[in-house]
Amino acid sequence: RSVRIFGDRTGQEDGRCLLVVQDVTGRRRAERALLESRARLREIVDTIPGGVYRRVLTITGEFLIDFVSQGIVTITGRPPEFFVGDVSVLREIIHEDDQDAYLALMAESARRGGPLFAEYRIVRPDGEVVWVRNQARPTPAADTESMAWTGAIFDITNERSALQELRQSERRLRELFENARDGLVICDAELEIVAVNSRACELLDRPERELVGRFAREIGGPDRDEALRRSREALASGRESGEIRVPTGAGERVIEYRTSRVGSDRLLTSLVD
Repeated sequence: RSVRIFGDRTGQEDGRCLLVVQDVTGRRRAERALLESRARLREIVDTIPGGVYRRVLTITGEFLIDFVSQGIVTITGRPPEFFVGDVSVLREIIHEDDQDAYLALMAESARRGGPLFAEYRIVRPDGEVVWVRNQARPTPAADTESMAWTGAIFDITNERSALQELRQSERRLRELFENARDGLVICDAELEIVAVNSRACELLDRPERELVGRFAREIGGPDRDEALRRSREALASGRESGEIRVPTGAGERVIEYRTSRVGSDRLLTSLVD
């Protein structure tokens, strides 16, 4: 049992002291339970693969960070205590080209009282540049706070690198597609044209805007029904070829085509005059 004892000699002329004994067992148990709960919560937060933080806007209009988890060390190379306090420290770690944009987003989320989502670069003490994703949502604020947010920061460097490599690969493929010597046409499973290169436009005697978005049955001459039948067969068999006559401004052109299935629902057709 836990007790609290305090005395009072006021009014006791003979030197006697009035002692009061108060049972505080329940209070002490509640305090210990609260401390244990906070410790468990801290352990859980510190196992999250990212940095968790709490940011507040005080009633005097200042942005402060009052909590940062241990996970921030792995991402930024700096301890949690580096970030606690005024948010001006963020200028020391955010890449100079991203600082103004991030701080503007932070101010906008405060103006709206809404969530924050941002991706930007930070610079570690060793000079390494790391891409991070910062997500935060409003949470209940204390009496001395105007607003508060709980957020998390994750390292997305590998994700950004993969995305950049994908875009570069798509650009290279697009260049190969566009500069191919043969005419190339890509159709979906419904035989709607989704892409053509310059050579295909030249052979079909139509600009790209008149081809993309149209169905293959709308293009071609007297052989188009047979060509469409073969194209549908190509979806099943994976490959078909033949010839088709196409009307042009100068008369009629005979084009040899080879159709191959790409994936499960695309057809790639090459055209040769």
